[in-house]
Amino acid sequence: MINLAGLAHNPRISAKEAERSYLETNALVPQRLAQACIDSQVSKFIQLSSVKAVAETSLESQPLNEPTQTTPPKSIYGNSKW
Repeated sequence: MINLAGLAHNPRISAKEAERSYLETNALVPQRLAQACIDSQVSKFIQLSSVKAVAETSLESQPLNEPTQTTPPKSIYGNSKW
C-alpha cells in the first residue's frame, strides 16, 4: 500500500477548521490506513509526505534524509505532517 493522500492548502477555511482538517487528513487517516493494512496482513505500507514532515526548509548543500535531526515544524500544516 502506498499512501500519497494529504491535505496541503485550503485558504477558504478558518485557522481552527484548518487545524482540525490537517490533523484528520494528514495524521489520523494515515494511522487508520496503516492499522487496516496490519489487520489485512498487507506486507508493506509506504507513507509519502512533504518536506514539512522533517523541516521547514532545506539547503541545497544539506539534503534531508533519515538521519537528519528535526524539530517540530512551526506551521499547522507542518505539524500535521510531522
